[in-house]
Amino acid sequence: MAHLVAHSTRKTASSGAAILAVMATSLLLGGCAASNDLLPGTATLASADATQAAEALDPQADLRKATEYWGQQHAKNPSDKTTGLNYARNLKAGGDKRQALVVLQNVFSMNKSDPEVAGELGRLALEFDQLSLASRALEVADVPDKPDWRVVSARGTVLAKQGQHKAAIAYFERALAISPNQPSVLNNLAMANAMSGNAQKAEQILRDLAQLNGAPTKVNQNLALVLGLQGKYDESKAAGAAAIPSDVAAANTEYLRQMVRLEPKHSPAPAPSTAVAQAPPSGFKPAAVETASGAGWQADVTASAEQPSLRGSH
Repeated sequence: MAHLVAHSTRKTASSGAAILAVMATSLLLGGCAASNDLLPGTATLASADATQAAEALDPQADLRKATEYWGQQHAKNPSDKTTGLNYARNLKAGGDKRQALVVLQNVFSMNKSDPEVAGELGRLALEFDQLSLASRALEVADVPDKPDWRVVSARGTVLAKQGQHKAAIAYFERALAISPNQPSVLNNLAMANAMSGNAQKAEQILRDLAQLNGAPTKVNQNLALVLGLQGKYDESKAAGAAAIPSDVAAANTEYLRQMVRLEPKHSPAPAPSTAVAQAPPSGFKPAAVETASGAGWQADVTASAEQPSLRGSH
């Protein structure tokens, strides 16, 4: 929404659907490809004072050593899932996600029924929009007796990116039933509803989500979009201005006005309570929400100045 540019458009009855289709994938929050698994300790640090002093000034030194260590272990036994996962996770933490994807693909080829490997591969493949690979891996990772909300949500995101928005809704709602109040899932559920023609329900979800502490900035941008699609232009402009400069928000709203071509509408005054006209989606509780997808899903590396503790998943 922040990067729309107002310009002349075709005046067609389906223009609202067209703008949603163009923006659908960019509006999904991409918190489904990384992981927050703690990684094992690092390789042994050199004992020389000069080396230790240099490493103290370089917070990435431990990560590089850990990555090198797990790379060596993985090379010795490429089929071992533990060393492969630890190597891939350290590669991701260091920003080399493409190499991590290659490693995970190789490990998965030798551990095709392992849900942990499949989950890591599927979520990372989704981040690179390799939807076919992501779909295959996530199907293996989605174990009914041990559900992982990240995997379930990622399956919904794959479907949404493929244009199967109604099918995606069921997965987002299921992810929320497993782990309520996930901002990225709620946002994507709202946009799947909007893409399915239910802009009012999308508005309901996004309004509640926007009021929660830690809600991503993109939530207000998406709220501005669904309001504009309903002809609520003044409210759209105000919602957008909460996330982006007011002049950009105004230009975006004008762009939507030209696309949608609805008479201006206004929402009724909100009731004193938090009740809404439609029941909220399964799993939604407007309280105690974790930080949104990005920061909460970054690979987290624990470093040690001692011999590697090998605290991986053995």
